[in-house]
Amino acid sequence: MQLQPIQYRPAVLAMLVMTLTFPALAQEQTVFSATKLLPGASLVGSNYQVDDRVVNDGFLNHYTIYLEGKKYGVIGNSLMRVRLAELQALQKMANVQRSDVYKKSFKNAATGSLRGVKKLITSPIETGKGIVSGVGTFFKGVGHSIFGGASDQEDGVMKTAIGFDVAKRKFAYKFGIDPYTRFPPVRERLEEISWAGVAGNLTISAAFQGIPSPAKGAVSGTKAADGFSRLVRDSTPAELKKTHSEKLKLMKVSDSVADLILEHPKYSPTERTVLIESLAMVGAYNREEFIKRAILVPDEDMAFFMRRWAQMYAAYHIHITRVQRFVRLGKMPLAQREDGVLIGVLPSDHVGWTDAIAQRHATNMKDIGNIQGVTGGELWFEGTVSPKTRAALEAQRWVVKENVGPQLKLK
Repeated sequence: MQLQPIQYRPAVLAMLVMTLTFPALAQEQTVFSATKLLPGASLVGSNYQVDDRVVNDGFLNHYTIYLEGKKYGVIGNSLMRVRLAELQALQKMANVQRSDVYKKSFKNAATGSLRGVKKLITSPIETGKGIVSGVGTFFKGVGHSIFGGASDQEDGVMKTAIGFDVAKRKFAYKFGIDPYTRFPPVRERLEEISWAGVAGNLTISAAFQGIPSPAKGAVSGTKAADGFSRLVRDSTPAELKKTHSEKLKLMKVSDSVADLILEHPKYSPTERTVLIESLAMVGAYNREEFIKRAILVPDEDMAFFMRRWAQMYAAYHIHITRVQRFVRLGKMPLAQREDGVLIGVLPSDHVGWTDAIAQRHATNMKDIGNIQGVTGGELWFEGTVSPKTRAALEAQRWVVKENVGPQLKLK
């Protein structure tokens, strides 16, 4: 069924572009229950509790975690599932740190080489000279950290030089978490255990003796996602950057755009890996249009959002129907199938519909006429939409699909 050309396009497509500024959409608050949104999840642990009150901003849900006397905000259902996996891992970390083998390693680290490591980190000019001089392989592993492109979540040069990054990546994979997590309590505990591994010779097998490993949760519970986690575990940030650069060239992304995503400080090695590897799975033209949107993110929350968005497009391409190319409406990337149908897959939690949204973004939709061969449109929402949203879209002949995660085989 062909889309209406004039009457409804600006309003409908304005709704789509709200993904560009989702935190600013909170004109009306819808409140949900975390228990109902995340059935079966462990929302209360020995040292944490997830507030059952969840506020929706018109696009994403906002959660609150209380952990060890501190309060943490989490934006979006997808990121909340990651945090829940990290909270479970945090309890496993506590078990490791209570073990005799950990205590022995920590003592060895504190009385031995850890002193030198601390000096290396705090006084890199004096202590670092002997390491840099004459070591030809140094720049292969840490040049990325020296010459730029390091994200806000990466370790510094000296930690990388003494093997801390390697240990952290391996321990994180075993715990089922992202080694570059930005969740403070998990990051701090992971670093403590990694120091014991580097300076106290704590091995993974010894650390986990008698302690069951948690389920993988760094990316999501799919075969492709575990492949991403293994790639991050086994590669330095510099190696990942080289791999990503080659993938972007194969996608015919221009050097200038590729540099901006490769050097973006808000994308951790994990976020960048999932985004680029997911797009590499989509055998479509014009994937640069998605990258152009991805480089505009202002913070880590939007970086995670773009990573999830890329995963959804890859899942649609693989499990539903192949897409032919990406197109752009303003700064909004959509896919188009060979039959001309526009496809928008949106990593939303719950979408409300207001006149303000349509009015605010209608001016971005003036280039709709530049898209050739449009025969229809489908909107695939990861979460739900309000009755008003559905009515408005279906009245304009969009096909609206809700709760599409299972169809896309995403977790």
